[in-house]
Amino acid sequence: YYTGYPKDLGPSRVIHFTSERHFVQLLHEGQPVVLAFTI
Repeated sequence: YYTGYPKDLGPSRVIHFTSERHFVQLLHEGQPVVLAFTI
């Protein structure tokens, strides 16, 4: 799921839940982090 995030992050599952809401905010902000998400 996360191609842009470093593999050092262990709790990727926890980040998935929190990022779901932040993902919408990132879309509006237009940050490059959105490119890491591949649905």
